[in-house]
Amino acid sequence: MLPILALDVDGVILNFHDHWIQLAQERLGRVLPCQNRSYHFGKRLGLTREEYNQCWDYFREKDGWSTVPEYPGVGETLDLLARRFRLIAVTGIPAEVLDHRKNNLAHLDLPILEVHATGHRDQTKEVILSRLSAVAFVDDRLHHLHEAALAGVPSLFWVDRGDEQERENTIGATRILSLEEILDRI
Repeated sequence: MLPILALDVDGVILNFHDHWIQLAQERLGRVLPCQNRSYHFGKRLGLTREEYNQCWDYFREKDGWSTVPEYPGVGETLDLLARRFRLIAVTGIPAEVLDHRKNNLAHLDLPILEVHATGHRDQTKEVILSRLSAVAFVDDRLHHLHEAALAGVPSLFWVDRGDEQERENTIGATRILSLEEILDRI
């Protein structure tokens, strides 16, 4: 059996950032330029709490969880990785939208064999990764890579999208700018 490569979804495979902002702009009827690199959309876009909530309501109304586009080149990269690894997604989304996420990935015809959700804040990625025995984990947030290190995942890859991070890279995660870069490093 092939070893497991675990991957985060948003910010690694799917371009959730641009998708969410596009729907938020539709809802609010105006262009929303990024004001900083905060991971939190409300802060990044300078939204009031009411606007932020309206945008999330609209995102759910438009079934935004099922229509997030992949980053360019990700499909080809995952196809190449699937020759050497079992690809398992570990994503920090609410449990109630897990089926939407699975449908999204299936619609894009990506070779992801399983999708595990943390339930947003119900459990950590450490718990899920501990059960998977993955040989590597890829995420865009250093916080989650620290969790993977605690779970004993030996190879860690940080997709640096330029966002502010809650943690420093004190765990030796390999910094990459896109998923494609992993092909030469794993």
